[in-house]
Amino acid sequence: MTMQVSSRFSHNNNNNNHHHHNGHHSRQPTPPPHPDDQERNLCSWVYCTLVLMVACLVYWNALGCGFVFDDISAIKENRDLRPHTPISNLFLHDFWGTPMQKEQSHKSYRPLCVLTFRLNYLAHALQPMGYHLVNMLLHAVVCGLYYRMCSLFLPELSSFIAALLFAVHPVHTEAVTGVVGRAETLSSIFFIGSLLAYSAATRKLLTRPHGGSLHSGSSSCASCAGGGGSCSASSSNGSSPQQGMNVYMGNNSSSYVTSSVPSSNSVRQYNHRNGVTSYNVLSSSGLGSCLNSYVQHSGGPRARYGVARSPSGSRSGGRTRWRWLGLSVVLASCAMLCKEQGITVMAVCALYELVIVQKVRGWDLIQFGEGLLSGKGSVPPWLADCAPRMFALVATTLGLMLARVHIMGAQLPVFTRFDNPASVAETPIRQLTYNYLVSVNAWLLLMPATLCCDWTMGTVPLVTSFLDPRNLATLATYAVLAKLAHHALFCAPRHHAQALLMGLGFLVLPFLPASNLFFPVGFVVAERVLYMPSMGFCLIIAHGFSNLLHRVSHKRSAWLGLLFLLSVHAVKTHLRNADWKDEYTVFTAGLKVNQRNAKLFNNVGHALESEGRFGEALAYFQAAVTVQEDDIGAHINVGRTFNNLKRYIDAEDAYLKAKSLLPKAKPGESYQARIAPNHLNVFLNLANLIARNSTRLEEADSLYRQAISMRADYTQAYINRGDILIKMNRTKEAQEVYERALFYDSTNPDIYYNLGVVLLERGRAQQALAYLDKALEMDPDHQQALLNSAVLIQESGNAALRPVAVSRLLRLVQKDPQNERVYFNLGMIAMDDNDHKSAENWFRKAVELKEDFRSALFNLALLLTDDGRPLEAAPFLNQLVKHHPDHVKGLILLGDIYINNIKDLDAAEKCYERILAVDPGNVQGLHNLCVVYVERGELLAAESCLARAHVIAPTEDYILRHLNIVRSRLAKYNGEQQLTESSVPPEAEDKDNLPEFHEPRQASLLSARQKKSVGDNSNNSFKNNERRTKDAASANYADQSSSKNVNHNKLKSDQSENSKQLGQRESRALSSEEEKKKQA
Repeated sequence: MTMQVSSRFSHNNNNNNHHHHNGHHSRQPTPPPHPDDQERNLCSWVYCTLVLMVACLVYWNALGCGFVFDDISAIKENRDLRPHTPISNLFLHDFWGTPMQKEQSHKSYRPLCVLTFRLNYLAHALQPMGYHLVNMLLHAVVCGLYYRMCSLFLPELSSFIAALLFAVHPVHTEAVTGVVGRAETLSSIFFIGSLLAYSAATRKLLTRPHGGSLHSGSSSCASCAGGGGSCSASSSNGSSPQQGMNVYMGNNSSSYVTSSVPSSNSVRQYNHRNGVTSYNVLSSSGLGSCLNSYVQHSGGPRARYGVARSPSGSRSGGRTRWRWLGLSVVLASCAMLCKEQGITVMAVCALYELVIVQKVRGWDLIQFGEGLLSGKGSVPPWLADCAPRMFALVATTLGLMLARVHIMGAQLPVFTRFDNPASVAETPIRQLTYNYLVSVNAWLLLMPATLCCDWTMGTVPLVTSFLDPRNLATLATYAVLAKLAHHALFCAPRHHAQALLMGLGFLVLPFLPASNLFFPVGFVVAERVLYMPSMGFCLIIAHGFSNLLHRVSHKRSAWLGLLFLLSVHAVKTHLRNADWKDEYTVFTAGLKVNQRNAKLFNNVGHALESEGRFGEALAYFQAAVTVQEDDIGAHINVGRTFNNLKRYIDAEDAYLKAKSLLPKAKPGESYQARIAPNHLNVFLNLANLIARNSTRLEEADSLYRQAISMRADYTQAYINRGDILIKMNRTKEAQEVYERALFYDSTNPDIYYNLGVVLLERGRAQQALAYLDKALEMDPDHQQALLNSAVLIQESGNAALRPVAVSRLLRLVQKDPQNERVYFNLGMIAMDDNDHKSAENWFRKAVELKEDFRSALFNLALLLTDDGRPLEAAPFLNQLVKHHPDHVKGLILLGDIYINNIKDLDAAEKCYERILAVDPGNVQGLHNLCVVYVERGELLAAESCLARAHVIAPTEDYILRHLNIVRSRLAKYNGEQQLTESSVPPEAEDKDNLPEFHEPRQASLLSARQKKSVGDNSNNSFKNNERRTKDAASANYADQSSSKNVNHNKLKSDQSENSKQLGQRESRALSSEEEKKKQA
């Protein structure tokens, strides 16, 4: 029996491809498209559209999620995303914005991914929805490309099933819903694109006759999985009945090869008719039956295509399309610049070359290996043909790896035992655990029910013995992979073998860099790294389902099972997206499936702490200590929470406990290489706590110096130590400390800012302004530098620079519209420009935001009084003295209004008496109280009052003049009383002399109204010269000082609400063992 399967193709033959007529060459007309091809193209578009829609629908609810977990460090705190940062920094820094050359860098080099984050930031700053939308669309693009890639190895329907399963698989939620997972999706786009480009580069090689060696052993086995039967080829001597099979190969570039390898006793017959090459395979009945079964049950139009071999076995026709190969290399480089796993596409392309292009089987490899070992074998044709392309792949891989090592500074990242406990375990515990993790990842692909955002610390206990039953899972995983590989190499028909081998390649090769098997990574298990390997998993599942359809009789049940699986996965993914809404939900969801990870307890505590729920947060932090007693970060978190609860003794004890857990220095070993950088923050927190007591400043300074001795490049310690030195009035030494910090981090805007503060302390205003401008050059959004440079410009009196100050303050209004200090300083500048209307509006805005804003209340009242509206000023003055009863200037101004405008002498008297109660020697208050006595006609009391004032201020001429006026009036009254019986009392006299008396009093009051000398412009005095320290910064800057002294009592441990230094965000990093450096 002979079966023929034909398809047209163009063969490079002078007799068939070119016709010579009248000395001219003519080309055969292109045949019309085959109806099956048109139908297949339509199905492809329909399937692809459905895949894209499903991918978007299952992740639609992810658009409402915020920034969680690693998103905080990679997006919100990464200065490389800001437009002012040079674009070149993206190629010099790691994924988190740390210079690659630094020892504390995570070495995750993904500049193209960070570039997309930067574009997001340019479009909508830190609005999370835009970032999630891009992630969702990238996942949809990956699904579409994945469908196209699967069609290289599978029929259209099988490719559609694989793409659907990939689109809805729940294990992808971390990679798609988590913003930092964009590294996976973006790298996957370039990954698949590189393989598709390589496929295009070898397309002509797929449509030409194939020659290759055949195994000459005595027997071979072919098990037609999914083909509806099995076959075997015995090593008969040709006596058994033989069947012939004519196979034609088409020129469809997307077709995969489906013929199996004939056994060694087969007889081939070749025919060339009408431009069509065919061969007749005469084989044993078993092999013929296998091929016949395959052709009947391959399940798609591509079953028509087979393999054509030339009579001589040599290769002819077709050449490498080097432009496409170059594009493949470029895309592979881009894939690696998005995520380190991207480089493995070079290995996948090499596998594609061997399996698809060269159609190499297991026997080919064995024969080549035997010849290589014996030294007698020759180079097989398939190896000679693929050598140039394989050389290009290998050279590209080596070049990319060398470039990567150079960028890393030839240093591996430093991870702690909390990130990856097995990395510090001894042999064989380390090897047993790492191999067991392979089965854990395989189980997540098979059964994604217990998903967790963090698998570090004690989540997966170490495998400490060969007798551990978990080793059985390891053996089972490797056995399944080995069985699939053996079946594909030696037993399966070619089209099954190609699908299986490519599926295994996609499953295994991208997973290897994150497997811990070759080098340790910063995590135990990470669901996001399964994004690429799941492509191979889904391909194998889809191929197996197609084979199952050909084996079972109840196909409807199989389809219902598949539909149920896809539905369950889609619902699980949709629900899992909701877990990533915020940090509280994602970490509490993790605790539901994982109670052994102290980091999860810590992070739930951080989420509660950010909401001010310190009592609840403390319970979670203490639970973390219970789960892992040696967790340094957990003890730091406990101490910080005690500090927030004002339990300072307990806080100090917790910090001391954390400090005692730090590893001890060993002779000849670098200390900084053995300690997590954020663990050293225990010194900062403890020192800042101690510094609350001014008598322990030296002790705090000693702690900072100890931290610096452990890590010379620990810039946070330099910054905080400089603050302590300023408190101790050692400003020169503080300046040297900050300059030393610049040596290690010359791009840190906080250091330039603090240098500006120190120079202002030393009276160098111009130099201080220069450093503040430098801080703004590094970070145009540096809020403290924006505010304080504007105030400094204002105080300098340089009218030419006032527009600069106004622009900086208005920028702050955009960044922080609830900052009352900004509006106050805008009002002060408006007063300098005599723009009283604008000044009034700014002051009113400041008072609306903070009703007890001392400086804003007084200056607004002063402005209204000077504008002839004293009755409008009175309520603001009453509000001022209500919150600040010792505000002398406010009481003086309020008393003046009571006397001159409201005519309430009793209220004015109370104001002045309150001033004297606060400051008995206040001449202004005492003099104005004397005026009240005069207004009442109480001349004796007025004389006594003025006499007292003259004693206190003997050089004030107006007091002496007023005293003489009162005494002369008393003498006049006494004389008139002796001359007439009906004399008019002094209270009823015409007050002709009072204007003369009132004039100096009013002058004294006006001296209090000068806004530059009121002594209450505290918020205008360089914002108390507050410095950003890495452990705390003031959350309340208003009305603390009237001088340019630093607001020391605000620089305490863990109290920051406005800075991104070590407030709640820093505590998160501490408790999570430097969470932002967690990824592979």
